[in-house]
Amino acid sequence: MRLINGVISLINGVISLINGVLSLINGVISLINGVISLINGVLSLINGVISLINGVLSLINGVISLINGVLSLINGVISLINGVISLINGVLSLINGVLSLINGVLSFINGVISLIREIQKLLSLEK
Repeated sequence: MRLINGVISLINGVISLINGVLSLINGVISLINGVISLINGVLSLINGVISLINGVLSLINGVISLINGVLSLINGVISLINGVISLINGVLSLINGVLSLINGVLSFINGVISLIREIQKLLSLEK
């Protein structure tokens, strides 16, 4: 029975290790999403600046284009801030994945140690 418990503990360690790897992959995906969001924010900011320049250069619709450009610039800044926040969330998720992976490795090691102890107990009983 102890050997079975040791094997179950080892299997739990392997499952925990797999969960850690999956969490790490999830963190990497979240980090990539954060980078994409940051790029979108920069592009949106650039669009705002272009709209602002068009507003200044336009004589007929100058005031309307200027207001439009300012609003687009503000939207770009908000998108940029959202991108930075998404990037930070991605980094935190990546760190969480690494910690989860470490936890899985420790759990796996604990399972191996438990299995070795159970085998030692069984071997000492046979003598």
